[in-house]
Amino acid sequence: MKTALCLSILCAAAIHLRSAETPATAIPTSPHLFPHLEFVTGYSIANGFWNYDVTLQRTRNTGKQQSIIQYGCAYPVPKLPEMVVNGINSRNLFLEKESLKKWEDKAAGSAGCEVILNFDGAKILFRVFMKKDSRLLFVRIAPEKSSIEPIRTIEFSNFACINLDKELKKRWVNSSYAREIVTSSRTLKEYPRKGFELAPEENTLLFRDANFGKNPVYMTFQSDPVLKATVINGAYQTLKLTLKPDLSEFTYAFWCSPKKTFTNAELEALMKSAPAFFQLKEEKTK
Repeated sequence: MKTALCLSILCAAAIHLRSAETPATAIPTSPHLFPHLEFVTGYSIANGFWNYDVTLQRTRNTGKQQSIIQYGCAYPVPKLPEMVVNGINSRNLFLEKESLKKWEDKAAGSAGCEVILNFDGAKILFRVFMKKDSRLLFVRIAPEKSSIEPIRTIEFSNFACINLDKELKKRWVNSSYAREIVTSSRTLKEYPRKGFELAPEENTLLFRDANFGKNPVYMTFQSDPVLKATVINGAYQTLKLTLKPDLSEFTYAFWCSPKKTFTNAELEALMKSAPAFFQLKEEKTK
């Protein structure tokens, strides 16, 4: 029985407003090993504006519950993107502690960590990093050269979970909130189960709640490799992407602030005053 991993990205965002660009760094960390884990390792990824703490951990197989891989982040983005490649979920892969490796591009001022995911011969490089001139956490995937099987299908998804009601019974009830998803051309406020299909130009998304008015999340993604994009509004405000199987690479990024509470208005003001910090500047993987 395969042992799986829990890649938990504890996104601790810190605000450091500096005038000069600071190259991103990735520094090894020693996260606490909880009893339900076999191991845990991680990196603190930071630049002069923001930082995210990334951990990779494997849960123990209890006999009743098999270990799974989770790619996570701190509230309000509890997980990193999940993938299903050729019908195989990224939760069910086998990785070791040493699978997570440091990555950096000193010339570009970018740094982070990466892991190779093996979907029964179809291998994908999964890289998480920051740039020197951005507040975003980037996730870039690309086919790995040592693959022995082709990528036939690939699904990519992530979500925000903005649950603010202090009463537990109301926390997961839609009526307690006024959740909405703002694209470049419209504001989606309804809760259809099938969600809303996005146009190619709707590749910047603001997930927020207009009732409580705080803890918003920003997401953006590269449009060219996408066959279909859908968002679902609700307790889990979800982005679902069907990607082209012959893609050369795909880049996704998000912003959240789990350490300091941001209001919706504060994030909008920040994005207007410093739009370059939230742009998805695309360059080829090295």
